[in-house]
Amino acid sequence: MPSRNEIPVDLFSTYLSTADGRTSFTITRDPAAFNFPHPAPVRIRFALINIFDETLQGSSENITGSVDIWIANDINLAGNTYVLTKDNEFPTTGTPSLIQNSFLTIDPGDTFFVEISWPHEVEGTDKVWEYLGMVNGSSKLVNISVLVKIQLFRELPVIVSELLQLHILYIKNS
Repeated sequence: MPSRNEIPVDLFSTYLSTADGRTSFTITRDPAAFNFPHPAPVRIRFALINIFDETLQGSSENITGSVDIWIANDINLAGNTYVLTKDNEFPTTGTPSLIQNSFLTIDPGDTFFVEISWPHEVEGTDKVWEYLGMVNGSSKLVNISVLVKIQLFRELPVIVSELLQLHILYIKNS
């Protein structure tokens, strides 16, 4: 980390999205499907771009954070929280990890990616269609909210993402 009395406020530009950039999905729950008995998880990706003019470096063991996912507008739902650590780094294809020898090094302009896979669970391990009490042959459009909080270096404040809204049409076939 640069030796400074004051740390600049804006060190990172951030971007929260799904891994493929979509915000609308159709998810079919069909245990009878041969290849995919359950729907594929939604991959949530958070990008942090170093917009500071110097390299940032620190122990990768200090990376902490969370991804909160809940059904929007459902005040009775606790949602799910996923813990972020250095193990959630997910560099894009063809790019090396920014973590080497237990150190996170982010040069100016570099992007640090973290990712989780959300298996359509709320309140612990309840699947969304179970929580909603869906019956066979039913469908429901559900708005899902996602928020990420992460601290990459102890010397820097927690970075909070903008709220990501996903629109998922759940279909239960069996």
